[in-house]
Amino acid sequence: MFDDLRQKLIQNEPEAESPEPKQPDPAPRSRRRARGFLGLTPFQGFFLALMVFLNVCVLGFFALVAFGRIQLPGL
Repeated sequence: MFDDLRQKLIQNEPEAESPEPKQPDPAPRSRRRARGFLGLTPFQGFFLALMVFLNVCVLGFFALVAFGRIQLPGL
């Protein structure tokens, strides 16, 4: 079964057009910085940070109510 898959893969593999080896990127570090945090654009990073901040605020508020540190008015 695996031999058949290997043979199909070898047959379907395109042959290299040029025998020249690939040259490594001259500055992989600068390319890494250009991606941003976790590969996000600046707006996406801001939105993610805002959502995490709001999540912490809401969960903290619920924890304070659950532990009785604050009371909701009217209850």
